[in-house]
Amino acid sequence: EKVKMLMNAQLGSDLPTASSLQKHHSLFEKEVSSHHDIIDQVCKEGEDLVNHGAFDGDKIMLRMKQLREHYSKLLNLCRQRQERLAEMVTFQTYLSDTDEILQWLNDMEKIIDNENEGRDEAAAQLLLKKHKALEEEIYSYRSMISDLRRQQ
Repeated sequence: EKVKMLMNAQLGSDLPTASSLQKHHSLFEKEVSSHHDIIDQVCKEGEDLVNHGAFDGDKIMLRMKQLREHYSKLLNLCRQRQERLAEMVTFQTYLSDTDEILQWLNDMEKIIDNENEGRDEAAAQLLLKKHKALEEEIYSYRSMISDLRRQQ
């Protein structure tokens, strides 16, 4: 049952979903890890039984081996899913950031494409002031765009 959950291909189609899946998986990993001591105890008891000449020691040894292998496989699958989820969160974060910047660029294009030059000197001065503020805003986005380029 746990292995089926880990084999789930769903990684999230957007940032909130991917982040939620990652958080749920983290809780699942804690649950799996919490069984480590129990498995160690069961295997120790099995070794004690075999060492004291218990009936069908070979079967006990086989069960301990199967238990350790299954648990090891489960831990490995947990790690692999966590890696895939982390990659998806990074990817979805990148998409979200680029969508935000593209929307901002579209908004800025609309403002810049405005042919209005002002009816008089006061209106022209106001437009020049707005244009300078726009240039400063564009400059402030430069570092965010550079960060996104480095993530590619």
